[in-house]
Amino acid sequence: MTERRPNLIQYEYYRHIDFTAATRSFKSVFASSPQPNRQITVMLGRQHEIVHEASFHPRVEIKGVDLGPSFKLPSLNEVFRQVVQVAEDGQVSEPVPEPAGWVLLLGNLLMFSFGAHTDDVPVDLIEDTIFVLQILVHVLSASIDQHIRPISQRILHCNPNPDLNYIMEVNARYHLTDLLMKSSIDRPLHALPHFRAIERANTAKMEAEGRRDDQYEHNLFFYSGYSAALTFTGHFSANTKEMLERVLMVAMRIPIANGIDVQGVIVRARINMVLVLEQMDIESEVQKQYTDWVVQWLRKNRRMMPDLEQFVRRSDQPSHPIFKALGPSWFETLDLESTSREDFRAAKILLDCQKAEWQRHKPECKDRAAARSYQKELRSTHSPDAQRTADWIKWRDSPHHANRMGLAQALGLHRDPSRGRTHIVFRIVQHVPEAPRNDIRRRFKITHASVFKLNDETYHDIDVVMGLDDGESRSFVAELLEASAQTWGTHGIPVMDLTYGNGLQGWLGCGGVPLSALRGTPHDPDWRLSINEGGGDAVLPYMEAVKTRAQDAEHVF
Repeated sequence: MTERRPNLIQYEYYRHIDFTAATRSFKSVFASSPQPNRQITVMLGRQHEIVHEASFHPRVEIKGVDLGPSFKLPSLNEVFRQVVQVAEDGQVSEPVPEPAGWVLLLGNLLMFSFGAHTDDVPVDLIEDTIFVLQILVHVLSASIDQHIRPISQRILHCNPNPDLNYIMEVNARYHLTDLLMKSSIDRPLHALPHFRAIERANTAKMEAEGRRDDQYEHNLFFYSGYSAALTFTGHFSANTKEMLERVLMVAMRIPIANGIDVQGVIVRARINMVLVLEQMDIESEVQKQYTDWVVQWLRKNRRMMPDLEQFVRRSDQPSHPIFKALGPSWFETLDLESTSREDFRAAKILLDCQKAEWQRHKPECKDRAAARSYQKELRSTHSPDAQRTADWIKWRDSPHHANRMGLAQALGLHRDPSRGRTHIVFRIVQHVPEAPRNDIRRRFKITHASVFKLNDETYHDIDVVMGLDDGESRSFVAELLEASAQTWGTHGIPVMDLTYGNGLQGWLGCGGVPLSALRGTPHDPDWRLSINEGGGDAVLPYMEAVKTRAQDAEHVF
């Protein structure tokens, strides 16, 4: 009897699949583990120094089928444990048909790869997910129903039928295109066959059902990605141009306020259209109009497109007109700067209840009133400290990175969101009067910061800094957390800070970070380097500057 060997490395006989990159993490990262059955834990946006159960269960993204209320993805903990076991063992114990063997070998990873929202796939699991999806696509497109049955039962808990096979294959290919087109992966040549296969499958399905729907209306983001893959791979043709035109036509009809990233679709399509028109050497006036529009939009909306370089600075393509118009220096500062207008525009999305929130923050409101009164007093006496106080009020009230996501990174909310209600960040800041006045973020820099658990010692230190009676800060913190709960409900996480500096009134603040923003932002282990706008020296621990009763709890979970 022949031994079945559904070993990852031996899948290379499917020559149309690229296995070099797809097996990298299986063979090198996890195969070195000396304990294949150890408890493997993980988090969304996992980094090397954080090993913990996932804070957020991945969202399900499977289109075209009613999954029922009992459907549930395996936990990331289960998925990573199986990855380690596969890397160590790479086989099943009994001879079974290939698809069934894959289910036994890759069950949790297979189900996760097929069903999880691609934005929720941890960075160090992306290549494995791509690999498994490639295998699944091959099985679904080449196997007979009786071989597909164990896979469909494992993933969707139902038996195969003609529609179900179509749904499974198209969903698998959709996920593949999303992952392969991510700026961190950037393999459009590998994504292109899957885009083409999806279009063929959808067209055949519509013809079989006698439908004449506009596929661009129903699949705008698919064609946005498809047209990008064609452009990235040098298909400067009438077909690519037509696809981009249809994407733009549909996107321009969708209201921007409908909650989807229509603006991003429009910008990306126009960027690609500029290069396609230039390389085709046609419609120079249209090319110029698009170039001017994109350049103006990007200059006003820095950081709005984190994958910008993927579109305009490709080493395998001619120099892009957008890149030449913006200039190399614009890109050199892209990661360090963003306009104040962008920060406040983002604030409208992330903190749309901020005004109502502040109305309920009694301690903060009292402090604001006192600070503004003090500022007026300084101005009336022409004190040189008046500008510093004015800058301080603006800086601490602004929803910039240091006051929102920077605090979330410091608190470790990616690992444990509950720390938003149990921990606080102490910060010391220093005024930077020489910084541009039109960029309030740079008027102060954080010199020291540490994370503390809210306990007797921490409350004592807050009382001392804020000049409160012993224990008074407990009620202040409780009111702040209650106000945050009323504002955000289950959709956001509070972030608390105690911030002060030389000549500045201490500030006890409580903002919030939406769960959606936390999901979409990977953990930054180097937050001490990035929390200050413009970079600079790393923020030092607060403990090094001040004697405090509280014990540092940044890495104590």
